[in-house]
Amino acid sequence: MSAARTHTPLRVLVVGATGGLGSQLTRESLSRGHRVSVLVRSPEKLGHVHDTSTLASVFTGDGLDADSLKTATQNIDVVLNGVGSRPEIALALANAVKANNLKKLVHIAGGTNVMEDDGTHQAGIDAIRSTGVTYVVFCPGFMKSVGAKSAQPVAVKVNRFAGDFVSYEDAASVMVNAAEQSVWDGQLITAATNV
Repeated sequence: MSAARTHTPLRVLVVGATGGLGSQLTRESLSRGHRVSVLVRSPEKLGHVHDTSTLASVFTGDGLDADSLKTATQNIDVVLNGVGSRPEIALALANAVKANNLKKLVHIAGGTNVMEDDGTHQAGIDAIRSTGVTYVVFCPGFMKSVGAKSAQPVAVKVNRFAGDFVSYEDAASVMVNAAEQSVWDGQLITAATNV
């Protein structure tokens, strides 16, 4: 996916910026010129994965804590969830998006939920939908870092499982695309890295 974009920079909040996916969401968002804030439980870990001087704000808190989310989502356009797919996190993030009238929540869930056979992931999706916010749910297979995004664009599928594996780097690229565009709003999307 080309780094050259013609978009207005977004004010992005990455939840879970020290983890595998969250760190890539932060890097990808920064590389595209977005103003990136992060919400992390352990800010001391940030220095190991990011130059904190490039971040707009660092918020300490938990994705389940309403007060942390209320503060962190002020003056934000889009929330990128890199922390996980638990239904209670999905609902807390969606409620914060709604309370602060944000543009969108880009949430992570498991790839099997597009086949509707994983109740936990589906409960998270249902929780988001119940709030009425604009969302995109990314449903990957197995994820791990491979060190760089794929040289070729990753195909994105809507409501169909794309494959067993997607790198954190490719997943972050797809999720930031979802933040920037409206084509997948209200959809479950997947992608796979060609290995």
